[in-house]
Amino acid sequence: MNKIFYIAFVFLLLIGTTFAQDKNIDVQNYSIDLDLSNNFKGPLNYAFDAKTVIKVKALSDISSLSINAIEHSLQINSVSGAATSFSHFDDILNINLDRVYTFNEEFEISISYAHKNLFDTAIYAGKGIMYTDCEPEGARSWFPCKDFPDDKATFEIKAKVPANVLFGSNGLLIDSTSDGIFTNYTWKTDLQTATYLAVFVASNDYKLREITWEVPGTRQVIPVRFYYQSTDDVKKLDLMISRVPKMLDYFSGVFGNYPFEKLGLATVDSHFPWGGMENQTLITLCPNCWTDDLLAHEIAHQWFGDLISPSQWSDIWLNEGFATYSETIWAESTDGIGKYKALNKYNADSYLITNPHRAIYNRSWDTLLPSNDTLFNVAMTYNKSGAILYMLRYVLGDDMFFRFVKSYATDPNLMFKNISTNEFVKLVSEYAGKDMTWFFDQWLYRPNHPIYNNKYQIIEEDNGWKVKFKITQTQREGFFKMPIEIQVNSGKSVQFFKFNNDYNNQVFEIKLKDEPDDVIFDPNDGIILKIARTAQGF
Repeated sequence: MNKIFYIAFVFLLLIGTTFAQDKNIDVQNYSIDLDLSNNFKGPLNYAFDAKTVIKVKALSDISSLSINAIEHSLQINSVSGAATSFSHFDDILNINLDRVYTFNEEFEISISYAHKNLFDTAIYAGKGIMYTDCEPEGARSWFPCKDFPDDKATFEIKAKVPANVLFGSNGLLIDSTSDGIFTNYTWKTDLQTATYLAVFVASNDYKLREITWEVPGTRQVIPVRFYYQSTDDVKKLDLMISRVPKMLDYFSGVFGNYPFEKLGLATVDSHFPWGGMENQTLITLCPNCWTDDLLAHEIAHQWFGDLISPSQWSDIWLNEGFATYSETIWAESTDGIGKYKALNKYNADSYLITNPHRAIYNRSWDTLLPSNDTLFNVAMTYNKSGAILYMLRYVLGDDMFFRFVKSYATDPNLMFKNISTNEFVKLVSEYAGKDMTWFFDQWLYRPNHPIYNNKYQIIEEDNGWKVKFKITQTQREGFFKMPIEIQVNSGKSVQFFKFNNDYNNQVFEIKLKDEPDDVIFDPNDGIILKIARTAQGF
């Protein structure tokens, strides 16, 4: 999800609906059938009838199960298949089964229901348009599901819409049939998908441009679909149609080949609260938002968030940190290192200005979600998280950092699965061949950043000159260990010296042949999250 949003539509209510998920089941597939035939005429209409068939694997011997279904949004009418009866209370749908299903046994339950005629921040309806927005827990508002990021499944999404409406969803279009009055669409993906990445978009104003992109080094051809509206700037769209294949080439080179069966992008309407949302294979964008940085952000999410999803919502920084940082390396690939540095400095400065003075990682979010403005806090979830990856590149060096990123994104044990923050930290340490927990402990698990108040002396000696440089940190949150760089200008020469700053008030000595004119701390902003002052004289 992109950090650009319209403030008027940011809902600050505590979500708080997370419950101890049913660990006795593993959902294998959702088949969702939507009747949207009456949602594109007359006044705004959020009401529709639907049926969801859920294929379930038993992880123990069970005679009942529990899934998520928001009472405010969904009226459950009946259950069938392996389901015999149900109760719907406190946003939990409890279902009794027709018998005991044993470990590893698979079965299907069918749920008929209706979405109520109300706005719930998961289903959006406007003039001739309807779409979903599920992150973090919106999916349970439009279909009953086990709505946790670590329970991925395959999806089939069907919809009946008026014949003049284009309908898009996850995966590939398997079938569309029309009688001239209504069209029935069937979209399907056989690739594992988190419920928060399930999506549909539908509009009677959509126009469709489709191109194909060939995966580098293969003969695999990926369809790329652009759903745009009459109010969109066609020149901006044309530019992005030319840019997206280049983004896919670049990110496939850095992260590993694009992992999905298609890529789609669709603009929606002004009620959409974000800049973009990385729904798996079908990205939603704010109106006319055909911009380079936004598309780079959301396309990068297809690897970081979609291919490898967070285990819990406390791990959301991995999604948004990688997507935010990916904007800057895309800019580096097109406009050079200066642009990369400038964008990262802008993000870091934005964090410093609006820092909420808390740690990024909060384990309590696994059981009770905070408000959206906390979960998707721009300073923390996006800017500071992206800056952590910038500094990880500085600590590891370019070669090791990019080799790690590709190894991470192509790890068969992680692709189409999930990762926790602790697992990610362990993975970085294993790849680096050294314990990197110190790095993440201070940047992820502690609030704020180092505040440097450094001093230096220039001393003349018999055979040259010496600089004594004292590193002093004055913040309250504990010491931030980091490699530090010092630049010394002597006449026409510029020299750089790198040290490991392991404790506070550490003094480094630099021997020089020529008298130094100037001494600069961290000249390349390797430690991009900091406040620093350097003065001459101890």
